[in-house]
Amino acid sequence: MLMSFRIVVSTLAFSLATAAVAAADEVVFTNGDHLAGTIVRLTGAKIVLKTELLGEVSFAAGSVRTFSTDAPLEVHLADGTVIRAPAEAAEPGTIRLREAGAPSPRVVRLEDVAAINPPVPGVKWSGSATVGVTVTRGNSDTESANMSAEAVRRAERDRWTAQANYLAARQDEKDDDDPTTEEGRTTTQRVISGSLKYDYFFSKKIYAYAGAKGEKDRLADLRLRLNASTGAGVQWIETDEVKLSTEGGLGWLAEYFEDGSENGTLSGRFAYAFTRQFGEAVRLFHNFEGLHGFDDPHDFLVQTDAGLRSSLTKSMFSEVKVVLNWDSTPSSDAERTDVRYILGVGLKF
Repeated sequence: MLMSFRIVVSTLAFSLATAAVAAADEVVFTNGDHLAGTIVRLTGAKIVLKTELLGEVSFAAGSVRTFSTDAPLEVHLADGTVIRAPAEAAEPGTIRLREAGAPSPRVVRLEDVAAINPPVPGVKWSGSATVGVTVTRGNSDTESANMSAEAVRRAERDRWTAQANYLAARQDEKDDDDPTTEEGRTTTQRVISGSLKYDYFFSKKIYAYAGAKGEKDRLADLRLRLNASTGAGVQWIETDEVKLSTEGGLGWLAEYFEDGSENGTLSGRFAYAFTRQFGEAVRLFHNFEGLHGFDDPHDFLVQTDAGLRSSLTKSMFSEVKVVLNWDSTPSSDAERTDVRYILGVGLKF
């Protein structure tokens, strides 16, 4: 009787162990080895498998021949397709995904899999604030200040970008006959601008945008320039090292000058933004925006900047940039081209 009881217990334990192994996911490697566990995720060309004895282990995705799972996976393909289905072992270099309601499983090449069960992206804030001041005394008395700030809120499906800039400079005029005598203080630059933009992503790369930008430039006799536009964009690259996007759309461009003249027109817009990070210390950036007023074939407005940002500490940096504005139809007393060279230090978050 005791012997029979032991046989029943042993048989039951063996059956439970066999069922546990059978219920586990299984990874088959290119060298023929098998490993059972639960596939947690695949990101950055690494597969993470949770095993009972070793916990979570990771290995190169290139070392996997095929695999199978009991529970559905969220499989992201390189072309943006997302499939939610259990995986079945298949020919070397492939898996089969049996989607609910599909007449037959879908064969997927492992090299086409971008991620499996990727972490759900949360909301990410980033931004910076920069300030620069220059004061000279002696043969010349000048003062200048520049400030800029940017804040970006990035979620999985949308992005908000807000920017603000201020630049002012003035100098004391000297009497030509007596350089020690001041004739007065002259403002040489005063520019204020701000913008707000919203992007909604239909996929990882394609998005629609809407935005508005206002600018005031005293030396260009510009009381207010307002540009509101909407259109579509492509986020070609968005990594920690490189970001590149292009945009095109339509908008309304209105300009109000100090002499009382004004104009407003439907306009076409093209823009791109590029940043490149070199290690942890240096960042290159370049932005471009071009507007064309449709009521005049010669009405163009170009605003672009380029510069370098160098890290001083983890959150502090120095920055040098060149800003160029070109307006084909300025006020009667203003030049078409403005070029500014700006130095500053700032904080990032």
